[in-house]
Amino acid sequence: MNELSDNIINDSKDMYCDFEDESLNAIDKKKKVRNKNKLYPIERKELLNKLLLILMNENENSFCSHEIELNESKKLQIEQLSEDILKYFNVSTWSAFKTNQVVDKKTISTIRSIFKEMNVNYETYSSKRKENDKIINTTIYIVKK
Repeated sequence: MNELSDNIINDSKDMYCDFEDESLNAIDKKKKVRNKNKLYPIERKELLNKLLLILMNENENSFCSHEIELNESKKLQIEQLSEDILKYFNVSTWSAFKTNQVVDKKTISTIRSIFKEMNVNYETYSSKRKENDKIINTTIYIVKK
């Protein structure tokens, strides 16, 4: 009986140790994910600069959400950055990158998430525009440098 109980105790100790190791690995993985801002600071700034070049009007530091959503070339350029965004940012909490959610304005959501991660100061203003006899509600983003 003692041998059997010793084997059970030893097996349970091994299981406990394995569990500890797995939890430590999970903690290490979380640390790695959280440190993307420390691992890729230059790449993140470059990506932000690319994004700002795509978004901004020529002589202004602002953009309109409605224009971005309608402009297919800008949306495509931003979507082409998605691979780099996944690599350099922790996107697990971003609604635009969650697989089980449908996001109406995925592009704007991605932009706002990057601005938040990179501590970009910006102001938003609601605006109404009239296009083709329709009143369109939109948001104007003014990026402060």
